[in-house]
Amino acid sequence: MFNLKFQNNSRGFTLIELLIVLGIVLLLSSSILIDFNSGGDSLSLERSAETLAQNIRKASIMTMSGQKFENEIPKGGYGIYLETAEPYQYILYANKNSNKIYDVEDEDVNIIDLEKGVKIKDIKIDGSAESDTSINFKAPDPVVSIFKNKNLATITLCLEQECDTKIRIITFYKTGAIEVE
Repeated sequence: MFNLKFQNNSRGFTLIELLIVLGIVLLLSSSILIDFNSGGDSLSLERSAETLAQNIRKASIMTMSGQKFENEIPKGGYGIYLETAEPYQYILYANKNSNKIYDVEDEDVNIIDLEKGVKIKDIKIDGSAESDTSINFKAPDPVVSIFKNKNLATITLCLEQECDTKIRIITFYKTGAIEVE
């Protein structure tokens, strides 16, 4: 058998022992790197959910503060539009025609992309699945409208590769409260 010795009279390590130790180190290193990557994906999902909640709040603040868009205050305030057909983005819009929903007459203030690997899994309005929804704020009284004048919108975001297990749920109530789970 091969016996590597560092000094003539000292006890050394065999080549097999060195290969086993090296194999264990490589195995542990690869498992740490795999966990590190999945942790980054989870953080992307968390950030996307919090950013969506912040943008809903931003639409409310823009409405209540009377922020102008293209030199005028939108009659219908501001809102957020989401759809499952475009699962990687959503729109902050100015409601020009005061109908409380996003349509062709409204102006896009900002199209917000979700982080890479994160998508809109589903949208539920009062528990029923929908392909899209508008959350709209109108001043001067803080009037909150959820698509079709409902009380509750639930938006589920997920990691594209693990859409059944890695999810974040944003719940928006007609009272203006937002929960991120």
